[in-house]
Amino acid sequence: MILNYRINGYYCSSCMDKVIDSINSLPGVIQAELNFSLDRIKIELKNDKIDNVESFDNQVKDLVDRYEPSATVEKVDDSKSSKNLNKFNENEKWYRDKKIHRLLLGVTFGLFGFLATRNNIDIYNINIGFYLIGYWLAGGSVVKQAARNLVSGKVFDENFLMSIATIGAMLIGEWPEAIAVMAFYKVGAYLQNRAVSSSKSSIRELLELKTDAVKVKTDNGEIIKKSAEEIEPGDRLVIGAGDKIPVDGRIIEGQSALNTSALTGESELRNVGPGDAVQSGMVNSSGSLIVEAEKLYKDSAVARIIKLVEEATGRKSKTEKFITKFARYYTPVVVLLALLVAIVPPLLGVGTFSTWVYRALIFLVISCPCALVISIPLSFFAGIGVSARQGILVQGSNFLEALADIKSVIYDKTGTLTEGKFKLANVELYNDFSEKEVLRAAISAEQYSNHALAEALQNEKERLDRLYDVQETTEFPGKGLEAVIDDQLIWIGSRGWLEEEKGLSFSENDNGGAEVLLAIDEKPAALFNFKDRLKPGIKEIVRNLKAKGLEQAILSGDRQQEVAEVAGQLGISYYSELLPEDKLSILEDIKSGQSKKEKLAYLGDGINDAPALARSDIGIAMGALGTDVAIDSADVVIMDDSLSKLLSAIDIADRTRRLVWQNIIMALGVKVVFMVLGSLGLAGLWAAVFADVGVALLAVFNSLRILWDYRLAE
Repeated sequence: MILNYRINGYYCSSCMDKVIDSINSLPGVIQAELNFSLDRIKIELKNDKIDNVESFDNQVKDLVDRYEPSATVEKVDDSKSSKNLNKFNENEKWYRDKKIHRLLLGVTFGLFGFLATRNNIDIYNINIGFYLIGYWLAGGSVVKQAARNLVSGKVFDENFLMSIATIGAMLIGEWPEAIAVMAFYKVGAYLQNRAVSSSKSSIRELLELKTDAVKVKTDNGEIIKKSAEEIEPGDRLVIGAGDKIPVDGRIIEGQSALNTSALTGESELRNVGPGDAVQSGMVNSSGSLIVEAEKLYKDSAVARIIKLVEEATGRKSKTEKFITKFARYYTPVVVLLALLVAIVPPLLGVGTFSTWVYRALIFLVISCPCALVISIPLSFFAGIGVSARQGILVQGSNFLEALADIKSVIYDKTGTLTEGKFKLANVELYNDFSEKEVLRAAISAEQYSNHALAEALQNEKERLDRLYDVQETTEFPGKGLEAVIDDQLIWIGSRGWLEEEKGLSFSENDNGGAEVLLAIDEKPAALFNFKDRLKPGIKEIVRNLKAKGLEQAILSGDRQQEVAEVAGQLGISYYSELLPEDKLSILEDIKSGQSKKEKLAYLGDGINDAPALARSDIGIAMGALGTDVAIDSADVVIMDDSLSKLLSAIDIADRTRRLVWQNIIMALGVKVVFMVLGSLGLAGLWAAVFADVGVALLAVFNSLRILWDYRLAE
């Protein structure tokens, strides 16, 4: 059983980590995780361990309220649209406005206290009263949360640290500064949360593929409107010019050209007519179409892509895992340093306790690692979002990070480097068989195969008046096909299979290109010769990858002469005449010669190359538009056949990594600088809280630079 909860309005990422830890300790929980990009908690449960789901829901809400009272919780049903979202956002807005009013009122009372002190108005310590009221209004929620966490044994969180820092400031007489620092902290936290929420929304806008209102034609000809989630298979959808197709289906009326750029990242038009399959997310560029829905929205291309991208951040990169672990130790270490700063110098006779306590408070203010905890996953989320908009689906932050470490790129030849559109160029006949006879036997045997050469044979069907009845077939992967057709035994496949295993003899193919050999009743019958060609621009792409220092090679089951010809044109190494298990062995050999950090990427079609995709460090499936198998089997999915997308993916990965490390260096650098300045008495609490909140905001905005650059490029 899997439960999902949407969390809105949380200001403290480290607090949410504590929520997740607490949920994971509940009976019956297999795993709980926070999806940063979705603002969701996903919980996997043992079905037989949870008797009352409603009671469990309340436990989750109580834990969220304990550690992050500003957050609101809503249970999510992924099979339905969230109809309560507007009400949910209204509640959050009311809660936010209430906090702003309290904060403004607190600052006002703090100002009254400051004016009373400055003008020496000391009636019944009214200035202290103003300060206390102002402090409680501005930071009471922080102090209360710190107390609740303390009771729960959770000490090192930003609520506790800010409470100790500001209360300490008041105890040494720095009342105005205590209130001002608390107020600025609250404003900074609010701005930080707004910035993160806005950032996530901006990234999600890249994936606005969904159609809200859809026109549906009923059996009596009436036009009604439905949401995408309400469409059922068999519904007839009216798609006007400029409309997005809401679910996968098939055209039953009309002709048009569909823009597939939302799915592939390339602005290309695909001409379609009655009988053609279409995917959700495509845009009708002209005319009107009637499309019969074949899938529910949740099973259509758009829903699968959006879900894949949003859930990709659940697969954490090594950097994210390191930062999460680092954050657990960073705060306690800084607090220990603060304690030493407060105690050691005065004991050694250097300055007064009040002076060093004040300096120690600065350490507490900047001891929260929020800038890192928030900005790092946001950087990866932005990189994944931009990749998706360009037709590159990266199935996890870990794979985006790995793309930046690619050392070797291994290609399947057909359909990856070449167009994969073979054309029969020549037929060499044996033993007095006629061309029509061998074509009929070969096409009949291969009529259900999806191999590229089999499809090329099928294109010759129009030359025949009929096909043979196929009585039985047996496929030998990587070798060929055995069939009984019209009481004749047919062998059709590779030279190695027919010559080495079947003991037949064929002449050498001097024409280059691919070949298929045919035997009828254990006698050589024909040698079919096919021609393929390199994809346009492929030489330049391979050259650019070489310039990046990447090693490249071809692994192919095709014969040596054919593979050598392609490899020679591209100037890369090759392995030919390989069985599927041979490819895995060679991949292992290549990986053994690389360091642990260096990654190997394999590019194939995601169907015939599934074992190689799975064994490589990064499996990249090409031409996956409308292909569920490819999306499920690969780590990175390129939705069209453009190998240039590999260059784009590596570039996005490199830029994302640079942003991540810029944020790490900037955040830690600023904190270290202010710790040093604070310990030397050159920076006060004001500067410390400004540095803490400011660097978090800067890190968030820096994370989005890849998004802004992409929009400018558009």
